[in-house]
Amino acid sequence: MGLIRAAISSVGSTMRDQWLDFFVCDAIREDTLMVRGVRTNKNGRNNGSDNVISNGSGIIVSAGQCAIITSQGAVVELVAEPGEFTWDADGEPSIFHGGLGAGIMNTFKTIGRRIARGGETGRDHRVYYVNIKELHGNKFGTATPLPFRIVDPDTGFRISTTLRGYGTYSWRVADPIKFFTNIAANITDDFKVERLQSQMRSEFLSALQPALGALGQKGILPDELTLHTLDVAAGLNEHLSGTWNELRGFEVVSIAFNSITTPDEVNDQLNELQMKKLYANNPNMAAASMVKAQNQALVGAANNQGGMGAMGAFMGMNMVQNTGGGANPLGALQQQAPPPQAPQAAGWNCTCGATNAGRFCGECGSPPPAPAPAAGSWACACGTQNQGRFCGECGQPAPAAGWKCTCGAQNTGRFCGDCGASQG
Repeated sequence: MGLIRAAISSVGSTMRDQWLDFFVCDAIREDTLMVRGVRTNKNGRNNGSDNVISNGSGIIVSAGQCAIITSQGAVVELVAEPGEFTWDADGEPSIFHGGLGAGIMNTFKTIGRRIARGGETGRDHRVYYVNIKELHGNKFGTATPLPFRIVDPDTGFRISTTLRGYGTYSWRVADPIKFFTNIAANITDDFKVERLQSQMRSEFLSALQPALGALGQKGILPDELTLHTLDVAAGLNEHLSGTWNELRGFEVVSIAFNSITTPDEVNDQLNELQMKKLYANNPNMAAASMVKAQNQALVGAANNQGGMGAMGAFMGMNMVQNTGGGANPLGALQQQAPPPQAPQAAGWNCTCGATNAGRFCGECGSPPPAPAPAAGSWACACGTQNQGRFCGECGQPAPAAGWKCTCGAQNTGRFCGDCGASQG
């Protein structure tokens, strides 16, 4: 047994005219997960038992549907690709997984096996159509608050709070074989969503708490959760894998929050934390905030008609300013002087060309050159350069101005006043 795809639509139409009977399913409503296929002949009438598929019969699958064929109650064929297929009683097992992914092959190998009796095919064959479209508009709401722990990654601030919220989510049948085998096998007509809706809503809310908690541990704040809906959906699938995926073959596709709220006192604490972080990172903002507070206090004092109340307000302002909290110190926050630079060591140039900072040249070992004599200085006989009337080293008086003649007379002109001899 097996299914053979009709090659192209024109060939398929021709083959449909040649089919004695075929199985087809109209559009499946969103409130329905599975319906049983009805055997119909080309004239639109039922032709024989629905539990027998004649050799050469047609199986028509529309988009958003998955056809499952069973033999003696076990899944033997699966088609999740839209098209027309022909039933071949002598063919090999076939599976057209379509958009469900190749992973469903493992499920088919584990659960779906042909049943043969004495080497012959069983006589009971049935066709079921599973709705594999995304099912939207499933509402949820937190009847009781959900615990949520906020962890700020910058400051290490932690606070336990609660969340309330509501919204919608969508889901789909990702593995029709698991759904059919474990939940909806051998139905007589159809399988409605409402049969599982209450149970699924409870399981969804139970998984929502750890999914949101994992985001809180990453430092995501409650008002940021709406930006991480994909992460929430992934967390839901992780925590629902046992009951939804492994048992029923379901998966969460998306989630949308219409509202998420936290208690007012927690909101106040979070706002205060955000302001403290802002002031710590921006001294200008901190200064502006404190000046604003002082101005508000001054306006309040001016509007206070109680006399002592106004005086008390001004006294408080003076105390704040005297302790360094006034407007002037705040202005200083905005105009902090740069730290003083270390003075550079004085250097001197040696006659060898090297620049030095020490008492001797690092290249040749020579001492630094003597400074040029200052204007008006005089050299004493002991070698000391002096500015005053006496030598600072030996106490000798400064030499008299002019020149001394050989006769012993002290002169200032070009000739000696005593003997008439010329200078030098």
